[in-house]
Amino acid sequence: QEVGAKVRAEYDIPTDAWYFEDNRNGAMPFAVLSEIALQPCGWLASHCGFALSGNLKFRNLEGDGVLHRELSPDDGTMVVESELTAFSRVGPMTIVTFRVVVTLASGEPVLDLTTQFGFFPAAALVRQAGLSAKPHFSAAFDLPGEKVKTRMIEKRLAGGKMRMLDAVDYFNPTGGEAGLGLIRGRQAVDPNAWYFKAHFYQDPVQPGSLGLDALAQLLARAILLKGLDEGMSDPHFETIATGAPFKWSYRGQVTPDKKEVVTVMEIVSMEERDKGWLVTARGSLWRDGLRVYEVGPYSLALVDRG
Repeated sequence: QEVGAKVRAEYDIPTDAWYFEDNRNGAMPFAVLSEIALQPCGWLASHCGFALSGNLKFRNLEGDGVLHRELSPDDGTMVVESELTAFSRVGPMTIVTFRVVVTLASGEPVLDLTTQFGFFPAAALVRQAGLSAKPHFSAAFDLPGEKVKTRMIEKRLAGGKMRMLDAVDYFNPTGGEAGLGLIRGRQAVDPNAWYFKAHFYQDPVQPGSLGLDALAQLLARAILLKGLDEGMSDPHFETIATGAPFKWSYRGQVTPDKKEVVTVMEIVSMEERDKGWLVTARGSLWRDGLRVYEVGPYSLALVDRG
């Protein structure tokens, strides 16, 4: 249990991985990339002895960083270097902080990230009260809605096992505090979903990284519903915007016994570029009415590759 402890891990990117096809943009989904970046932190935390005190659950709490480039099936090996930078204990709970650097085997930068995890007794997770109330997010959650037609744009967005939205039930192109757009999505929780089985052994939880993808997928729909792709011959969404800072917070979890996930994204700025747009938003994810995830800033880039 020493600050400065480090681990180096490698991930060989399969050229035929299912998630490239399901993401539909030719790039590794951010959910997959972030899991590859975060999982060595769990190994290092356990190796340092933070889980020795009993039957504890390991959960990510915060993340902020920058994505430097997207990853394709031909990028070879990812190298993840994680360093324990701080830890603190409060009763039976332990909070650990890491600095994570992801590169290709060549040394080319992929991701820089600072992230925080906690070890919690199971009872503490049951009592989680979610994120603090914020009036503008609560108002967006409570807006009356009706299904928004998105069929014409769905084929260009994540599908298959990477699809994390069932429907959009509210969209206002001039909504939100900045007047740039407000959108809300919904997904029924499937207790048999693949990702519950893929989480930690005997700990079925939707990985928070998939919640991040749900929010990105919702923002992509807002961008297309606003018509920002008009005039583009080959529009492409980056995984998340490269070179733009991002931040997330988790204070709860989606488990198989829950019924519904609701997502809201509010566009806060739009920057027109030579070949597209950089759109920055903030947003939240609720499960059964409790706000458990928050992102902001969180950006997508729409680029014309034609």
